[in-house]
Amino acid sequence: MADSGHVTRLLRPTLVITLFTLLAQVVAFVTQVVIASAFGAGAAMDAFLAANTLPQYLLSVALNALGFVFIPVFLEYGKQGREDDAWRLASAVLTLCAVALGLLSLAGIVLAEPLLRVTTPGLASTSLQLASRIAMITWPTVVFTGVVSLLTAIYHAQGRFGWPAIVPVVGAVLNLALVAALAAGVGIVGVAVAALVSLVLQMVMLLPIALREPRFRPMLDWRDPGVREVLHLLLPLVVANVFVRSTPIVDRYLASDLAEGAISHLGYASRVVTIFSTLLAAGITTVVFPRMASDRARGDLAALRHTTSLGLRFMWLTVAPVMTIGLVLALPLVTVLFRRGEFTIGDAHAVGPLVQVYLLALVSMCLSNVAGRALYALKDTWTVGIVGIIEAIAYVLYTPLLAHRYGAVGIAVSFVIYFNTSLGWLLWLVRSKTGNVGGRGVMVSFLRTGLASVCGGAAAYMVTRGIPGAWRQLLVGASVGVLVYTVMLMAVGSVEIRAMWRDLVTGRPVLPPPTPAEP
Repeated sequence: MADSGHVTRLLRPTLVITLFTLLAQVVAFVTQVVIASAFGAGAAMDAFLAANTLPQYLLSVALNALGFVFIPVFLEYGKQGREDDAWRLASAVLTLCAVALGLLSLAGIVLAEPLLRVTTPGLASTSLQLASRIAMITWPTVVFTGVVSLLTAIYHAQGRFGWPAIVPVVGAVLNLALVAALAAGVGIVGVAVAALVSLVLQMVMLLPIALREPRFRPMLDWRDPGVREVLHLLLPLVVANVFVRSTPIVDRYLASDLAEGAISHLGYASRVVTIFSTLLAAGITTVVFPRMASDRARGDLAALRHTTSLGLRFMWLTVAPVMTIGLVLALPLVTVLFRRGEFTIGDAHAVGPLVQVYLLALVSMCLSNVAGRALYALKDTWTVGIVGIIEAIAYVLYTPLLAHRYGAVGIAVSFVIYFNTSLGWLLWLVRSKTGNVGGRGVMVSFLRTGLASVCGGAAAYMVTRGIPGAWRQLLVGASVGVLVYTVMLMAVGSVEIRAMWRDLVTGRPVLPPPTPAEP
């Protein structure tokens, strides 16, 4: 891997990852369209989302940070020339992960119906029975998702980004094909079967990195020093995630007492914004995190500040216009994506405003990915865990109040408050941990990009006011908005646009090397 202090070749691997992430998300969008057309926002979809709530919660609790604490330790061993220890660590962590998730998955299958009665008490009896059947299939996905996540982390730790970016695309295509084939015959259960088969294929495609490495062998050794360090770093995050990642459970618990379809409306809206955040954040964060960990392993805080600054500035360059233009085009977007079959115009008008609310959290969702990874590189997981618990407890307190007063919109507003608050303290903590210097360059960049994105959103709003039809509004509004945004970026002299051109065309570093007090 190149010297991360200079952060050369940042954009090319980022664009490769973003391209494949885009392909995977496009396929995921199509899959959502097929599902929406077949099942709409009714009882079957509510049952499917209810059955997925706890498995997804377990994954977010156990795996959300596992790769982020594993990669710094793995890379640190490599920097010290301890390759055998690094692979022993990978072997032990992967084995422990598979066994632990397997036992938890088995417990979830056995206790499927009682758990659903607790998490979604307002679910109708017929929906509860259907959700219990679906849960028998969704719980095993936990094991395969965990293995896929760790195998991907091993690829990234070795600076190999292409193949692990291709694998999810193949999995998404298989998932779509199976959903289309099974939905008509076995109903919503077929959607769960498709997801499980897709994950098995992805695991098989990623396994060669382990099977071809002679130093890799399955082992249950939690006494290994590297494993102990990983577990020590992971413990506060797992404890915090028990609270932090409970937000979907809280949301669906409250939504189950609202009108039928509320769970589905929130699910569709959050899914749209989550896909945006995944697409926008995947490339940058995947490339910069191993470099952050390498900077930390060398003790070079100036380089770590520089890498973090790059990540934030280039992330904001894409997030800002998506948010402002998306606020204008939310209803046409939802209509184009989902308005067919059982997904009615009423559903579109219910989901559209929710998408607008969730978009207000998009900036925080994406930038927090960069700031959070900087803290993981610094191995400061205890602070992250403690503050995360405080935020989650606050969420549990204010969300029921907003849900009672504003319904589904109140739940979405709570989501926005949660993420925006989180971003503020993350940025402050990263700055204080890396020397408490600099920041002016990031602020100037944010202001320039923000101004250009507001102009793009305003242009999209004006040109769509007199245009009939969701397709025309979406195409014309997005095209004009992006064009105006780009022109304004050039007019305000965006450093990032010039840097992107240098990196892609000339191969020069995206921005100058860091200085001890980089602004």
